[in-house]
Amino acid sequence: MSRQIKSFPKLTFDAQNLTGRADFEYIFGRCAPLHVEIGSGKGTFLVNQARFQPEDNFLGIEWGKPLFPFCD
Repeated sequence: MSRQIKSFPKLTFDAQNLTGRADFEYIFGRCAPLHVEIGSGKGTFLVNQARFQPEDNFLGIEWGKPLFPFCD
């Protein structure tokens, strides 16, 4: 069974403005263990892990310059 990943092209976090908790159940559309990789680069490792653990949620955080136009 495949599931559709929700798109959040305008989702950004500014550490100075964060209050409360992020609702990852809403973001991912399900309640599951969450794995976070900081410094995920192109996301190759994260994507491969997600393939092997489809029952879990994965979030990659990259501090470098955005690669995609919707991330400016």
